[in-house]
Amino acid sequence: MILTHVFDPHQQRYRLKKEYFIHHPLHLVRRTSPVPSMTDEQWNELVESWKDPKKMGICETNKNNRAQVKFHQTTGSRSYPVHCDNLGDKYKDKEPTALDLFKEYHYSKKKKSYTGVVQAA
Repeated sequence: MILTHVFDPHQQRYRLKKEYFIHHPLHLVRRTSPVPSMTDEQWNELVESWKDPKKMGICETNKNNRAQVKFHQTTGSRSYPVHCDNLGDKYKDKEPTALDLFKEYHYSKKKKSYTGVVQAA
C-alpha cells in the first residue's frame, strides 16, 4: 500500500479550522466532532482554544505578516544554507552570484516559472 500523504495533526487542525470554524459565526460552530478520530470533548477543547481572544489576535497578526511577504521562497522546509549545499555541481566552475541564488530560491519547479513579483524584481 502506498501512502499518498503522511498524517500530520497540525495540517488536520488547519483543515478543520478552515472548514468548521473560520467561516461560521461562533454560535453556529459544531458542538460534536466532525471526524471519527476525535472525541466530542477533544473537539470542544480545540474550538475553545480557537475562540481564545489572545490566540485569535496572534492568528490575525500572523495572517498580516504572511500577507506582507513579497518574495516567497521555494526551498520548502530546507534552510538557505542547506539548499546551497544541495545545488551540487551546478555552480562547480564559478561561485554563484546573489542574483543566481535569488533565482534558485524563488523558481517553482512545479509551475516551471517565477512569480510575477519575482519577475519584476
